[in-house]
Amino acid sequence: MVGQRLAVFILAAASAAALGDPLVVRFVQRNPNLDPNSDYYIYGTRVTIFHGYADQQFQFECYYVDPNGNYSHPADISSIAVDPNAGPVRLTVLPDPNDPNRLWGASDVLAMNLANSGVTCRVEGFNIVSALGDPNDPNAVQIDEIAGDFHAGYIANDVVIAKLTSGCFSAFNVYANLTLTDTTSPHAGSIDFSGSCPSTITIGGSMTGDVLLAHGCYQVFSGTLSVGQDAHNITIGSTCSGDMLGRVLIGRDLLGGLVCHQSVAQVDPNQPDPEPVIVIGRNLVGTVNLMSDLHRALEIHGGVTREERGTAIDVFGSLTSQVRVNGVLVDGPSNYEIDIGNMSSTAAIAIDWDGYQPGDDWQAGALIRVGQTAYWGNDPNARVYEITCPKGDLNNSADPRDPNTWNPDFDDINPFVVALSGQAEYEAAFPGLGGSWQYHADCNCDSNVDFDDIDAFVLRLTDADGYYVAYPGCELCEGQDNLGQSLPNDPASIARLFRTYVAPERLPGFIAHAREFVRHHAGTPRGQYWAAVLRHLE
Repeated sequence: MVGQRLAVFILAAASAAALGDPLVVRFVQRNPNLDPNSDYYIYGTRVTIFHGYADQQFQFECYYVDPNGNYSHPADISSIAVDPNAGPVRLTVLPDPNDPNRLWGASDVLAMNLANSGVTCRVEGFNIVSALGDPNDPNAVQIDEIAGDFHAGYIANDVVIAKLTSGCFSAFNVYANLTLTDTTSPHAGSIDFSGSCPSTITIGGSMTGDVLLAHGCYQVFSGTLSVGQDAHNITIGSTCSGDMLGRVLIGRDLLGGLVCHQSVAQVDPNQPDPEPVIVIGRNLVGTVNLMSDLHRALEIHGGVTREERGTAIDVFGSLTSQVRVNGVLVDGPSNYEIDIGNMSSTAAIAIDWDGYQPGDDWQAGALIRVGQTAYWGNDPNARVYEITCPKGDLNNSADPRDPNTWNPDFDDINPFVVALSGQAEYEAAFPGLGGSWQYHADCNCDSNVDFDDIDAFVLRLTDADGYYVAYPGCELCEGQDNLGQSLPNDPASIARLFRTYVAPERLPGFIAHAREFVRHHAGTPRGQYWAAVLRHLE
C-alpha cells in the first residue's frame, strides 16, 4: 500500500519466502513524491534499483536466483514515477543481520535519484543500479561512502566517491571522470567498468580491491587509470578485441597483478617518444602480464623486486617500444624476471634507464629472455641494456661488472655528436638510451647537453686522470682507479679522431657546435685550442 506522493521512504519489514515467491514491500509516507495509484513489489532475493534517465522512472526489478548464482528477469516489473522537479528521492536498503532473506530500512541515506547534481549519500546494501549525472548538468555527483554493490548504467557527470569500503562499484559506460578520494580501507571494494571508458579514473589512496576495465566491452579502454599510491590487481579488456588506447599510472608500488588482454595501440609514427602506457611510480612487487603486443613503453621508476615465483614482466607478443626500469632488477625464484615474445628493431629493454644509480643494478642471476635468447647483463647489440656508469659512454658498451671497461672509446665519438643534436634524435638513433642521454652526454655536469660538453668529453676520452681533476665528483663510477687511457690530444690528433669516427653527414653539425664553443670561450686557452682543432677540421 502506498501513501500520498512519497519522497523519502523506508522499507518496512517484509519476508521473502521460497525462491521465486514475491517479496511485498510497503512504503511509509514521509514527503510527497510518488504516484499514489500503484502498489510495488520486489521478486526473488536479489534487488536491483534502476534509474531510467530518459523517462525519469525508477524500476524495482525481479531476479530469480538459482543455487549457482544465476538469475533471470520475471515477466512483471513495477515502476515508480518520479517528479524530476521535486529533488532527489532517497532510500536505504539493508539486509536483516539476523535473516539473510529479510530486508529492512535504516536511518542511513541512499541517494537513489543521482541524476540530481550535488547529491551526497552513503550507499550500503544490495545491488543498486542508477545513472549517475545529467549530461546537461555540469555539477559533480558526490557519494560519501559505498559499502555495498553499486552499479551505474552510465556515468554522465563527474563522480566523487569519498570512500569505497566494500562491495563493487561498477558501470557500463563512463563518459565523465571518476574520483575515489580514499580507498585505504583493508577491505576496499572493487571497480568494474564493462563498457567504454574514455575518461580519467583517479584513486587518491592505495587501491586494495580489484580494478576491472573494459570487461565484456563493446569498446576498448581509452581513458586513464591513475592510482595515487599502491595498487593491487588490475585487469584490462578481458573479452575485448582491438587495441588498448588508455594509460595506467600507479603512484607507488604495484603489489598485485596487472593483466592486459589487448594489444597496446600502435603510436603515431610522427611522435618519436609517446607517453608510456603503464607507469609504476616505485617498485614492481607483483606482476605485469601483457597477453599481446606492447607498442608503448612500460616504465618502472623503482625496481623489479618480485620475490615470489613467476615472471615479473611477461609480454606474450611483440615489443615494439621499451621496457624501462630505473632501479634494480632483482633475481627472483623464477627462470626469467622479464620475458618478451620478440622485439622489433626499434624496441629496447633498459635497466637503470635514466643512468643516475651508480653501481650494478642488474642483480646476478636475474635473467631477461627475448624469444629464445636469455640475457644476464648488458648487451648493446641486442638493445638489452644495463645503463653503464662512465661519463661519455654514449653507446653504453662498458661492462657494469668490469671496471677495466669503464672508459669511453672511439666508438663513442659519433654517438656523442648525435647526442649534441638533442635527446629525441639520440633516442631515435640509439633506441633505449634516451633516458640516459643527459647522464652520459653531460660531461661537464652543468645539467645541460651543449657545446660546453665537447671539451669535457674529449678530455674524458683522452685523459681520464685529467678529467677527474677538472671535474671532481662528476662521474659516479665506484671502484675505478685511474684506469683511463692516455691518447694524443693535440689539435691535429683531435681533429683526426672526429673526422675518422663521426659520420660524414653529422660532421657539419659538430663543426657548428665547436664554432659556438670557440665564440663563447674566445680569448681563453680552451677557446684557442678548439680554434686550432677547427682549422684542422675545416
